[in-house]
Amino acid sequence: MLNISTLRKEYVIITSGMLEHIGNSFSDIEEQKLALKGMIAHELSHLLNLDSLPNLILLSGQNIANYISIALTFIVNYLVLILSYIPVTAILSLIISVVFTLMQKGLNMLYVYILHPSYLFVERFLGRLNEYRSDYQSAEALSWKPIYLCLSSIIKLSGNTYHSNFSTHPNTISRVLLIYKVQRTELNIKASFFSKYFSLLLLGIFSAGVSYFSFNNMDTLNAFVERMINKAIQFYDDAINFFIYLYDSNLYIPLIIFIFVFILAVKILKKVYLSWKINKVSNNINKTENTEIDFLLYYAVENNDVHSFIDILKYGANINTTLFEKDIEIFTKEVNPEFIKHIDKIKK
Repeated sequence: MLNISTLRKEYVIITSGMLEHIGNSFSDIEEQKLALKGMIAHELSHLLNLDSLPNLILLSGQNIANYISIALTFIVNYLVLILSYIPVTAILSLIISVVFTLMQKGLNMLYVYILHPSYLFVERFLGRLNEYRSDYQSAEALSWKPIYLCLSSIIKLSGNTYHSNFSTHPNTISRVLLIYKVQRTELNIKASFFSKYFSLLLLGIFSAGVSYFSFNNMDTLNAFVERMINKAIQFYDDAINFFIYLYDSNLYIPLIIFIFVFILAVKILKKVYLSWKINKVSNNINKTENTEIDFLLYYAVENNDVHSFIDILKYGANINTTLFEKDIEIFTKEVNPEFIKHIDKIKK
């Protein structure tokens, strides 16, 4: 399922594949309906909050810029061709051609290497926040169960809880935990002014700032790019000379020792932090009452995601759940035997 927004209309598209997946995920008709409601509500939240508008404008601007670039290239090439046949202006045609090419390449580099990547990095971070917001708004409008069923069908589809700083969506387990037990309110899904226009304003300010700097500092920008290229070449030469110096002076030995100690210290700190989380959750752990989120424990084990496993237990999941054919320990020994040490520590 996806949402599509244009400048005139907005759509929520339900694919036949998603309908088939929901049907395969839940045997109960009512659960299928609830999961579908949760998905639609989630996409409506995206539409009402204009989440796709900045990307729409960015893509539209890119297409317009391409058309303008093609038109200007045609005009300049035609002008250069005319001037090149006139002896007095032949040199001028060469200058115009070189200057136009440099400006075109400079603006293209600015967009490709600075503007677009920078915005995408910020947009993807905001996109993960938008996913959390849409999930929560859906839960407030319908109660937690529809969006819970929707997310549980998604995790069954991929089975992967992994995410990174470059992921467009956050960890699915964290999304389920966010809406777990959220009660329905009298509020319908709605968008605040800040939520609707923050990304749009961010894109506008970001683009205006970069454009102003570019057009008013083109010489400075070209000089900056040239300096960066020279510095990169210089850095490569300095790095080679530095490694040669380290080898000749035997300083590489303490450097290797320092790197080894640093890596070891990081690993120790991670283990200490993990032990602290385990001790904290083990003091108040559910061992008797089955819950709706018990199934998440199995996905955390399968993905070797111990931190999500602990978070699920913090939200009340039963570590001794009896809802499934295999208990968590038998499942762990079969799928991820190394993970059993964490479960043993939690149960102590």
